[in-house]
Amino acid sequence: MRISEVVKQSGIPASTLRYYEEIGLIPAPKRVNGQRDYDSTIFEVLDKIQLAQNAGFTLREICELMQGDRIQDRWKPMARQKLIEVQRTIQTFQAIEQTLQDSLMCPCDEGGICVYFSA
Repeated sequence: MRISEVVKQSGIPASTLRYYEEIGLIPAPKRVNGQRDYDSTIFEVLDKIQLAQNAGFTLREICELMQGDRIQDRWKPMARQKLIEVQRTIQTFQAIEQTLQDSLMCPCDEGGICVYFSA
């Protein structure tokens, strides 16, 4: 099927498909009359890419993940590492949230001394 049909069925822009091909994320399809001719397995590959993106993996990480035949052999170790990164990010944002909430309790707007910005 032509790239336009893949775009229509997947919702992924043609430019993205071409970029995925360029970086080796999807295999280069055969060409018929100079046009890309994808087979139906492209949708399985695109689904795996989408899953990995939804899990927070970068395109570089997804390329590593997709190397070889058995993605599941690489998924769990990479997912464990990504989970650690996500948990650290959550902790960072929770600390930011707490700082913002604490700063909103400052009595300075009621004529008190600002505990955050007074010198």
